[in-house]
Amino acid sequence: MNCEKQNEITYICKLDMNRRNIVTLALGILFLAGGCSGGRAVQTEESKTIIITGAYGLYPLVMIWADLFMETHPNVRFEVSAGGAGKGMTDLLMDLNDIAMLSRPLTEKEESQGAVIFPVAKDAVVAIVNAENPLLEQILARGISRESARKIWIDKSITTWGQFLNINDNTPLKLFGRFDTGGGPDTWAAWFGAKHIDMNGTKVFGDTRMLPAVQKNKNAIGFISMTWPYDEKTGALTKGVVVLPVDINGDGHIDAEENNCGNIEQIVAAISSGVYPMPPARGLYLVTKGIPKNPIVAEFIKFTITEGQKENLPAGFVEATARGLYLVTKGIPKNPIVAEFIKFTITEGQKENLPAGFVEATPEEVEASLGKFK
Repeated sequence: MNCEKQNEITYICKLDMNRRNIVTLALGILFLAGGCSGGRAVQTEESKTIIITGAYGLYPLVMIWADLFMETHPNVRFEVSAGGAGKGMTDLLMDLNDIAMLSRPLTEKEESQGAVIFPVAKDAVVAIVNAENPLLEQILARGISRESARKIWIDKSITTWGQFLNINDNTPLKLFGRFDTGGGPDTWAAWFGAKHIDMNGTKVFGDTRMLPAVQKNKNAIGFISMTWPYDEKTGALTKGVVVLPVDINGDGHIDAEENNCGNIEQIVAAISSGVYPMPPARGLYLVTKGIPKNPIVAEFIKFTITEGQKENLPAGFVEATARGLYLVTKGIPKNPIVAEFIKFTITEGQKENLPAGFVEATPEEVEASLGKFK
């Protein structure tokens, strides 16, 4: 580990290994300040530490955002760890972190406890198989459908590769599942109308364990957050695994439009265009307990949903869907009270946007709106 001292209170520690090995460490902490924290620091408006825990799927992107944020906020430090979406939400509701990384929608119970959600990206959960599977060419030509996935993970009516391909082959599937309470298992099971607790297979903990498990067994099949089976530098498939394309129309054949998993750019484009089904495509979120009162936490979240979005595609994620929200009048308001209210919403009123969970209008949008009253 190489730690560069930035000032009297902040160190940036970078590990000489790739992101998957980083997460495999006991706590997976990316940024440390002189040592490991034994728990959540007391957070005040003056505090400069942000503690983030949760989903494996969002972890790589949050690492990038945190690094960039510190470039313009040198006194801020981060403690970031991945342990699954459920772990992140438990930490949040027990006041053990500032922000949870979430790879599934909030539950009603979580909302009732004050959780506030911020959409920051999209990705997908994908099926992976070993690259040395003797039947790989046929498996890729067939792809995986919602029906076949259910028969594999729920019904257990497909237990061999011969049954999967409708050929005479008794080679057993080596099936892997997850036992942690992550968004990945929830999303994968939801695709074929099930719950993750009902899925079969040898259970592993998180994406960090799923990838090597499938790499080590030529008859393996599992599921994983989509950035993990692709090389983070080249975008090509990681050695030892192949992503199964989704047979969207269920005809038992992968056509040209469905053949979109050869590299990270292809699957990102398929999700962006809506070709890839949702689920197993999904939203990724940062979650806080109530609207953030710590101004540094609020500033970081604002960064992730504005400037930070330009990092999504290079990191292999789809940008959060952006849309404008507008007030509309019939012509320029002649009623002075209506005009005054509109002006208020695009000037002083903008400071209420982030606390209410909305992004502020850009300076250009504000200037253009005010110009209409001249």
